[in-house]
Amino acid sequence: MKQLYKIKTLLILFLLGYSFSQGYSQVTTHTGVIWNLIGPNQGAWDLVANVGLSSGASSTLKDMKNTTTVASPAPYIFNNEWTAMNTTLFVKNNSFDYINTTLYSVVDAAYNAGSPVSTVSNVAVNDIYIVKLRGTSDYAVLKVTNITLTSSDNLDKIDFEYKKNFVAASYCSVYAICDEYIYQVQVGSINNISNCTSGGYEDYTGLSTDMTIGQSYSITVINGYGYLSDECGIWVDWNQDADFNDVNETIVVSNSPGNGELLGDGPYTATITPSGGANTGPTRIRIRIVWAETPSPCDSSTWGETEDYTINVVPISGHQTYYTCSDIFYDSGGASGNYSNNENYMVTYTSSNYTCIRAVIDFYNIETNFDYLYIYNGTSDSSPLLVLRQFNFKTSQVLETCEVWIKKLFSMFHF
Repeated sequence: MKQLYKIKTLLILFLLGYSFSQGYSQVTTHTGVIWNLIGPNQGAWDLVANVGLSSGASSTLKDMKNTTTVASPAPYIFNNEWTAMNTTLFVKNNSFDYINTTLYSVVDAAYNAGSPVSTVSNVAVNDIYIVKLRGTSDYAVLKVTNITLTSSDNLDKIDFEYKKNFVAASYCSVYAICDEYIYQVQVGSINNISNCTSGGYEDYTGLSTDMTIGQSYSITVINGYGYLSDECGIWVDWNQDADFNDVNETIVVSNSPGNGELLGDGPYTATITPSGGANTGPTRIRIRIVWAETPSPCDSSTWGETEDYTINVVPISGHQTYYTCSDIFYDSGGASGNYSNNENYMVTYTSSNYTCIRAVIDFYNIETNFDYLYIYNGTSDSSPLLVLRQFNFKTSQVLETCEVWIKKLFSMFHF
């Protein structure tokens, strides 16, 4: 029996690699480099033609030009920045999902949420920029991959890769004749009451609500003119590939069918939980009420209505704290879902009644060479490191987080 000397907590940190989701993409990926302007190498880049440009090229083609100026004597000082010599503009957004994003609408929303500039300074590796290309409404998304600084003239450079040709979202069409219809939708900050629209479809994607990965949200749908055979379907395009056909994109709905032709019949309820495999940013949710058939996100129905809304998927920030004596610790995807790319997920386990923790780790189940599990003796990743795992481990391990132990009942954790 052991008593604590002072309050201690145990932080568990997952550093997770890549998860892959289904879907299609027409996006093209390119690489580029801009050198120190002073010397024979090319100091500018054309993001439209995907080529480097020398000093003699037309300024109207130079979307990115290094700003190093002539200095004497040599060696010259490399300016770690670029500027557009035309109408190309840049928005920095290091939280943008560079790997998974394929939809034009997602890129457009990220650009419009920022402050466009023509000159980018203090460039760092892994910086991400949403680029509005000159003379068009097209975008590129650029990520800095390497910066080389040397003492030799014109050997300094900035390497980058970028993506273009993002897909315009074109969701399947639906049709129905209005009778039963969606009278009210309540989810998060959305609370929309409406009548049925001719053709049985209404685009409410201008209405949105935030949802954080790993958190659960209730949704309620009320039927405006219910019948006993009415059913409700809900779908979310988590990977933003303009369909609702992928794993976990069909939401399980609890139905309370209408018991007559009365306003407010239902309601239909469900729980929506963005998993770690969901793309962040604007995401379409489709809601449909139909008569005497199994709901489908596409095609025509005899009677009913369909409405689309927007969920803004927000990445996990910070970390959660649990007071418990036994637990299974998952990544943000839970027991069966995927986690996000390059996710840094932290959970703190602590005791509310004692000043020390003894943890029994039953096993680890992580993906070798992609996922890393860190366990710290404290509340942040600057606390002393107790364990580092990067492979599966199925032998029990005991961790004691106290510096001084005296007799008293201890708290025990099973992970």
